[in-house]
This record gives sequence, structure tokens and C-alpha cells, in this order.
Amino acid sequence: MKNPTRILIAQNGDDLLLGTAKMLADAGYNVHIVDGCADILKKVSEVRPDLVLLDRDLADVDSLKLCLGIK
Repeated sequence: MKNPTRILIAQNGDDLLLGTAKMLADAGYNVHIVDGCADILKKVSEVRPDLVLLDRDLADVDSLKLCLGIK
């Protein structure tokens, strides 16, 4: 890909997170991972992702409110 799409994945750590990240990176995407949500808003402002994959059930935050904050 000439200008790879930036994807930010935010999820509580597990094998699905790593598998998804590897699959997307292997397909040529620029993948960034945030395990949990402690620094997700900071990471969003740094990376300026084209797509955010957000776990609906993050342990320490309301994911829907976080989604609105990202928007």
C-alpha cells in the first residue's frame, strides 16, 4: 500500500487482539495497539487513525462514551 491506512485497536489484552493486529499488519495496514483504555485518547491524537477498532467491553471505561470522545 502506498499510504497505509492507520488502524488503532483498543481492547482488553488477549490473543484475539494480537491475532487481529498481526493479520492487519500482514495485509499492509499500519497497526497501533492500545491494551485497555488508559492512554487511548492520547494515542488517538498522536496516531490520527483512519479506523479505530474498539472493544465494546473495556473493563475500566464506558466504551460508548469513549467512542463519542474519540469522535
